[in-house]
Amino acid sequence: MSDVQRMTTAPGWVKAHPAEATSEREVMASHDPASLALALDAAVLDRGDVRPLLDRIKMPVEVVSGESDQATPPELGQEIAVSVGRGRHTIVDGAAHHVPTEQPDAIAALLRDD
Repeated sequence: MSDVQRMTTAPGWVKAHPAEATSEREVMASHDPASLALALDAAVLDRGDVRPLLDRIKMPVEVVSGESDQATPPELGQEIAVSVGRGRHTIVDGAAHHVPTEQPDAIAALLRDD
């Protein structure tokens, strides 16, 4: 599970937040492995390309990317924002894939539209 954390959190986050990192690993380890494999299959491996559907979204969309995200790099976040008619893209420094966990103040500022 530590390998997953290294891939999904910004460099240094685990060391700077040992209690949260331990809790996250415990939650990940508590999942049924077979169910987790099915979820990953559906979310990543067998998911169809939804990009042609993005222009159907008519609501404003805030796409948030962590600058160090390896799973969904900021370039993909930008592509989503451009494809949605009313999309806006924000890259959050010091975060990877778990932006709300890694940089909660940045997310709160976005929600307040600071």
